[in-house]
Amino acid sequence: MQVNLPSLPDQTNVYIVRPYFRVIAYIAAGFLLLFMPAIAVYMVYTKPTGLLFDGAEYTFVFINLLMLTMATFVCVSLIGTRLTISPDGIEFNTFGYTVASPWENIIGYGYPSTDKRGVQEGLVLERALTSAWIVRNRSLLNPVFLIITIVSSRYMPSVPGSELLMVIPVEMFDKNWQRGEIGEQMRRYAPHLFHTPAGTIIPAPARPSPERLAEIERTPLPQPPCHAPGVWATLWAALRTYPGVALATLGVLAAAILLWGIVFQQVSSFLVGANATWREHTESVNSLAISTDGRLLVSGSDDGTVRLWNTETGQSHALPSEDLGDVQAVALSPDGSTIASSSRSGPASEPEQQPGIRLWDVATEVQISRLTGQDDTINALAFSPNGKFLASASGFGARSTEYRDYSVWLWDVAGHTRVFALTDLAEPAQALAFSPNGTTLAVGLDNGEIILIDLATYTTVETLEANGRYDSLEALAFTPSGQHLLYISFGGQVVLWDVDKHERIYRHSGEPKQSLYALAMSPDGAYFVVGGSEQIATLWDTATGMQLKILRGHAGDVESLVFSPDGTIIYSGSSDVYRREDNSIKVWAVR
Repeated sequence: MQVNLPSLPDQTNVYIVRPYFRVIAYIAAGFLLLFMPAIAVYMVYTKPTGLLFDGAEYTFVFINLLMLTMATFVCVSLIGTRLTISPDGIEFNTFGYTVASPWENIIGYGYPSTDKRGVQEGLVLERALTSAWIVRNRSLLNPVFLIITIVSSRYMPSVPGSELLMVIPVEMFDKNWQRGEIGEQMRRYAPHLFHTPAGTIIPAPARPSPERLAEIERTPLPQPPCHAPGVWATLWAALRTYPGVALATLGVLAAAILLWGIVFQQVSSFLVGANATWREHTESVNSLAISTDGRLLVSGSDDGTVRLWNTETGQSHALPSEDLGDVQAVALSPDGSTIASSSRSGPASEPEQQPGIRLWDVATEVQISRLTGQDDTINALAFSPNGKFLASASGFGARSTEYRDYSVWLWDVAGHTRVFALTDLAEPAQALAFSPNGTTLAVGLDNGEIILIDLATYTTVETLEANGRYDSLEALAFTPSGQHLLYISFGGQVVLWDVDKHERIYRHSGEPKQSLYALAMSPDGAYFVVGGSEQIATLWDTATGMQLKILRGHAGDVESLVFSPDGTIIYSGSSDVYRREDNSIKVWAVR
């Protein structure tokens, strides 16, 4: 709040706070206002291994916000602080605080308190016109004074030893102010304050007598002395008074802005926001599949529906069925003609909720077959590259050992018959992936093993303890060359395996404390995306294993992922956790 005082531009001298104060303020502003928030954001969203401990990122953000607030106040105060002298009086302006006084109300130089604690040395005023929305030092403890100065501007008594801070710190502007231009102006306008025309200013008395205080209260208030110039006048005065400091400051700011741009570009490219959110499902979106032309997206949900989405419009509708139960997995044939869906197992008394695979004709949207035989929840479905076969993996859903079935079946899609079964597995089968040439089927188990099946002979060719036992493998994907197999685990591991050389290329941990549930490989194999808990998905470079981007925006865990055929869009489905009611599909443009 500025005091509305008459302006005397022709008789006003403006002094800017001492140059090295300004340099310090600009450097502090450049670092704290620009770099610290960027570093905080970067550290929170990337969380480099070993750099942050549990909860440290939140502490770091809080400290940065506190430092940012302090830096804003200090820097703006120092940069904008100015002293204005006119024949009628003196005015001091800083951030949210103004003191203006005629010369006759200045009683000397010293402290406004005899104990010198918590106050600043300067010109002590008997009374002054004050205006403040941030009142400093002891005045902060006086809410009545604060309210008065916010609502109105008026003369108030200010004497040594009082609870009100009324001092003008002229030393902020020139350490040797009495022998400099400020002292020269003051001797011209208020010679009564000095011992001699070239001497020092009279020290302020310890405390006026009660009679003098009463006289101060009775004396009519003189007119306000002057009005501080505007922003442009102050800047011009700064340039004129300290041109070297001004140029150095501009250089510091330019460098800070340039470096901020570099950091911000890195941070902004690292964080990606969703382009669209689709919210037709009412429960967890467990599985996604997309057509080769990218126009049709299929989703399966715990709300008992399989929905077909037009990716161009975002419109959807559910396949006509009332007894699907919790849809655990969906798959779309390579030619886009057939949808396969599976559901979690239910009680034996409810046959409609028993495990099974439903095949749907995309053109007519009718169910053309139901494949039964596996007695447990079917966790994953995958069509072979030529579309002739459908693989299904089961386990971990049966409520009794009678219906427990840890197996992988291979189905002839056209004949709706089983052609092969891998039964009596040690642990539930959680994930499936066909090699690009269709000769190998990879099966991920709940104990961390991967089984490779030769589809020419229907034999197990290799079993990999790829990620350590009892760290459940949640999803698998071959690279387009078929040489490498990528997989993720519930424990948060991201692993790339060389199938031919039987060796691990790299293993990285995802976000701290994040469990991984979903994986998708880009069509060209250059990138992959993983999702899980912590309500995020992350984009990775396949060749280097480096995390590139964070897709942040879901309110629930990310349960399903799929790339568009051209690799420029990612679709993610989430679950409803902590009753946040997300259950959405988000669309991310990441290139």
